[in-house]
Amino acid sequence: MPLAVGLTDGATEGFHLFSGRNVAPGKATEILKDAYVFRPRTTGAWTRLGDIAPKGERARCVMAGTAIAASPSGGFLAPGRAILVIGGADGRKLLELEDLGKQIEKAKGTPQEKALEALKSEILENHPGFSRDVLAYDPKTDTWTKAGEFPTGSHVTTTAVEWEGAIVIPSGEIRPGVRSPKVWQAASPRGE
Repeated sequence: MPLAVGLTDGATEGFHLFSGRNVAPGKATEILKDAYVFRPRTTGAWTRLGDIAPKGERARCVMAGTAIAASPSGGFLAPGRAILVIGGADGRKLLELEDLGKQIEKAKGTPQEKALEALKSEILENHPGFSRDVLAYDPKTDTWTKAGEFPTGSHVTTTAVEWEGAIVIPSGEIRPGVRSPKVWQAASPRGE
């Protein structure tokens, strides 16, 4: 569930890969907070970037979130080109549910199994949604800033496109297994 986005502005051009999770049989899921870029025209290699950590904050996971290269023509950023990361999952609920799944497996056929299954259902039904944070990554300085907030819990496992000066996000999951029919459009904060 990493986020991937291409940036084609010359100086910082590359294929960027952010966050996600590492799943391996028999091991706990590893929540990833790292970032990489592949620059086919200049180095032809992958470069490790700084972790996803806005100034003054700890590194965070943004798996399944939405990423888009946003240009100043869209009015979303200061001069130059950057990448916006909208929402994403921090992985805490995933790890909680994964641990609960192991407990359910161990409790198979016991009276405790039903109570654990009920707890799992409750966690899923009352899931608070995903991060509302909108982060901006500046590839020239390899830095992250918090650029704003999504009006509701963000949509994950979807895409974003720049269209007529706005960013459009169609559908997506608002909680695990719950897809939204809504389409969001973010107009420029500068009213352009």
